[in-house]
Amino acid sequence: MCYVPGTETAAATLAGLTFSEWGTVSMVGSTLLTGVSMVQNAQAQAAQADYNEEIAQRNQAQAETEAKYNEQVLRNKQLHERRVETEKFRRTQAQRRVAFAKSGSAGSGSALEVLAGALATHERNIINLDYSYDLEAQRILYGGATASSAYGSQAEMYGMQGDQALAAAPWSAGATLLSGGANAYDYYTRGKKKSGAT
Repeated sequence: MCYVPGTETAAATLAGLTFSEWGTVSMVGSTLLTGVSMVQNAQAQAAQADYNEEIAQRNQAQAETEAKYNEQVLRNKQLHERRVETEKFRRTQAQRRVAFAKSGSAGSGSALEVLAGALATHERNIINLDYSYDLEAQRILYGGATASSAYGSQAEMYGMQGDQALAAAPWSAGATLLSGGANAYDYYTRGKKKSGAT
């Protein structure tokens, strides 16, 4: 055991305490520890809320990026399908022209009408294809915007929870200290009355 100067007076003072005084000292100590614990708990809650806020912000950015990526994939697919459809149309039109040329009616009215009708049908198909892809792209972007907005709201909520936990900590700890101090004083004065001291 090592000697610490000045502790003999503290030990002598503590040794001379009555039972009610010991109870009062322990109540004050317990109250102080509870107050410190409340502040530390609030700090831990705020740290957890900050972490959750950061995760929600990452999710928000990822939802936006994912929606843009999915839209780009869809647009690439649309361009490919348009190219395939157009190439197929050109081959079919070329086969029609060859067939009309072999039959000798390449320049006649009905052959031109067939070619013009096929062209109109092809253009309608391309318009329908584009419309279908545009609707799907809007659905993807809307879904991404909705998810992004939800994550943004979640991030704001976590930020407010962290701020609230830190703002409430001093008040909660202060109320505990005041209540504990009042209880300790009450316990001390009752002990003094029982022992006959004033």
